[in-house]
Amino acid sequence: MRVIIPLVVILFMPIAAGAQKLTPWGDPDLQGIWTSQTPVSLERPVALGGKAFFTEQEAEEFEGGALRATSRPHRG
Repeated sequence: MRVIIPLVVILFMPIAAGAQKLTPWGDPDLQGIWTSQTPVSLERPVALGGKAFFTEQEAEEFEGGALRATSRPHRG
């Protein structure tokens, strides 16, 4: 078993690596469908400062506000 498991892993590595598409310059291809429907922003809001955690009430308020903001209909 000590030989078989690593051998199987080594044999399947090229298949897993081939599943990822690359750009002509070698970076991962990130094309696809991306949405902004998440309460997590990419940048930390300045108002949070050094605060590490929300209280349960703060978390509910934050998620509720974020969900309302993301559920607005988009204007064409």
